[in-house]
Amino acid sequence: MKKIFLFTFLIASFTMNSQIILWEDDFSSYTPGDNVGEDIDVPADYLNYDVDADGYGWGLSHPDNFDYTLINDLYDSNFIVSASYIGVGTNGNGGQGPVSPNNILVLPLINIPGGAENVNLTYYVACGPDMQFYEETYSVTVTTSNDESDILAATPILTDTLDFFGGEEVTLNLDDYIGQNVYISFRHYDTTDQFIIGLDDIQVTAGILGVTDNYFNDFKYYVDDYDQLNLAASLPLEKIVVYNVLGQEVFVKSLSEASDIIDVSAITSGMYIARVTIEGQSKSFRFIKM
Repeated sequence: MKKIFLFTFLIASFTMNSQIILWEDDFSSYTPGDNVGEDIDVPADYLNYDVDADGYGWGLSHPDNFDYTLINDLYDSNFIVSASYIGVGTNGNGGQGPVSPNNILVLPLINIPGGAENVNLTYYVACGPDMQFYEETYSVTVTTSNDESDILAATPILTDTLDFFGGEEVTLNLDDYIGQNVYISFRHYDTTDQFIIGLDDIQVTAGILGVTDNYFNDFKYYVDDYDQLNLAASLPLEKIVVYNVLGQEVFVKSLSEASDIIDVSAITSGMYIARVTIEGQSKSFRFIKM
């Protein structure tokens, strides 16, 4: 598992990228038990809701837990699983047979900063491990509360039934949630006697300053040793808005020249998102105040 929370990386001066990772988890650092769908075993900062109270839910797993060679075609390491059929695992566990899951996996709280743009959720979803049983139904919901009733009452941003044996990467846009703290939930339900659904490589990303935008082709920025945010562009800058990692506005300043130096000594050390405007067009970038 490679888990990166909001902005936990260093940035070189004048570096310009097209995308930042707001949150991700590939489950590789956890040590799952022998779960084949019978155990509720989620990471400590996740939630599992066993809506139908049958004692089964989402849980960490590994391909070696399953006595099916095809499982290795679907998952290459740790993943998180919910079952509609609980077979017998390689360690003799499981064996409950058909179940009708209604299980909700809730990711930890994710902040989408106010200065972000082109925000996307990407994840890998697969069935398995039997080629004849793959029709697992699931939905994805985004809420500002992680309460079970609020999640169930919300309208999913996706509801889908897997229609082939295999796995796929799915990308969903989250621009409607810019400036909010959100919980993303995966619900496995409306399925009986298939096999399993597995999730892996979950990631939330956001676009920042677009290097192909004509207004910002020559835009540069950096924070110097004197706590000055230096800005330079080929066209006059009109305004800058700075947000903290909670998406809260820190300050706004009107600009008029193609270059400017902004004193950021008064703000707390940390990562910030800034949104600059040129001729009515706005783009975002990130900077670190040391």
